[in-house]
Amino acid sequence: RYNNNRGDRFALHYHYKRHPDIESPYFSVESSGETLQEIRGNIETRLTRLFSVKVDMAYSLTTDESIDSTFGLVYHNPCWTIEFAASMDTADDSFYLIFSLAGAGSPVDLKAPGY
Repeated sequence: RYNNNRGDRFALHYHYKRHPDIESPYFSVESSGETLQEIRGNIETRLTRLFSVKVDMAYSLTTDESIDSTFGLVYHNPCWTIEFAASMDTADDSFYLIFSLAGAGSPVDLKAPGY
């Protein structure tokens, strides 16, 4: 993994499973071989202070084909973000729009006075 102060991120993961009968979501392809192997890469880079792009791709070394890909454009506001993304996998293509509030979903530390 690589992260920098500007907000750029890069990660590359290799997955190896000896038994192919492991259920999804770990591997979304079926193989009659003894192993399943997958490479997944994630890249996010800031275009400007307000915009970034994201790419997430998975490739099966077992079947020698792309498993899924997601491409997204993110608008960053200090209080919220909007992400528009397109996702393609072996069975479906989809588009989605995500609104996120800054701090929403973060744990809230509430304590009674005196504790």
